[in-house]
Amino acid sequence: MRERTATAQEPRLDEKRLLDIGELCLYLGIGRTNAIYLAKEQGFEIKIGRRSLYDRHKIDRWCDEQSGILEG
Repeated sequence: MRERTATAQEPRLDEKRLLDIGELCLYLGIGRTNAIYLAKEQGFEIKIGRRSLYDRHKIDRWCDEQSGILEG
C-alpha cells in the first residue's frame, strides 16, 4: 500500500504541536529563563496538570507577526 504524504495545508504527524521547555529553548534558540518569560508573557504556555507545555502554532504566529510577515 502506498504511503500517504503530507500536503502543505495538512499538519505532519511527526511534528509535535506542544513542546516542553527543552524543545522550546532549541526551537527559539534562547535560554531557559528567557524562553519561560517570553512564553508566559505572550500566552504560549499551556498547563496540563503540573506540566507546562508550549503551543508551537501560537509561537509561529507570534514570530510571523514580529517579522512583519503577518499583519495584526
